[in-house]
Amino acid sequence: MRKIAVLSVVALLILLAYFGSRDEGEGEGEGETSSIVDNAELALTRAGFIEISVSDEDGVVILAGTVETESEQFAVGRVARSVADVVDIDNRVTAAEAKPDETPAGAATAPALEL
Repeated sequence: MRKIAVLSVVALLILLAYFGSRDEGEGEGEGETSSIVDNAELALTRAGFIEISVSDEDGVVILAGTVETESEQFAVGRVARSVADVVDIDNRVTAAEAKPDETPAGAATAPALEL
């Protein structure tokens, strides 16, 4: 009978230690931050944006990384904005496509205007 009581107490202590460590630091703000980042990462992964890093500062989700096009750059922001408790987005994601002032190889260029 005593072995059962000891084993029950040990099992209870293990469960308390496990669940207590999971809740540590999840008070006002910090737990929410983790949740916002986790939820944003999950939403971005489901949308196919695997290489985007996500951080949070007071509910503002900060996105960083590189995507192929400007359309994808804006889509990353829209996906992150759809996550619950997101206050704002700081979209630092860059598009790998050619910038407007760059001419792709082999493209025709217009002659310069002389004034």
